[in-house]
Amino acid sequence: MKLMKSALRIKKREHEYVARISKLENFVEEKIAENKASEILVEEVTTNCKWLLGRAVPLIAERIAGSEELAKYMYELGEVARALGHKEGYAEGRAAAESEEPLKNFELYKTGCVARYAEKR
Repeated sequence: MKLMKSALRIKKREHEYVARISKLENFVEEKIAENKASEILVEEVTTNCKWLLGRAVPLIAERIAGSEELAKYMYELGEVARALGHKEGYAEGRAAAESEEPLKNFELYKTGCVARYAEKR
């Protein structure tokens, strides 16, 4: 009798373990399917981003390169900043900006910068 109860308990535990293993296997299969779907989505998004960047970057570069006003502005910014730092000194530029006064040599330099830019173009 004790032997039969023990055998029944063992069978019952074995059945519970098999059921748990089956549930875990189903759970793993679901997660694998979700992971594959996520990987496919990531690949699609990556492909779309690469395509958009491949189209957008040349268009933006073309607009920037084709914009005479922007090119002139960037050239002037670089030239003026470098010139103010080296010729006038940073302190004078900062003081003029704080007091909201124009720099004494800025207008003359700007005219020269425009002339040099026109020569390079």
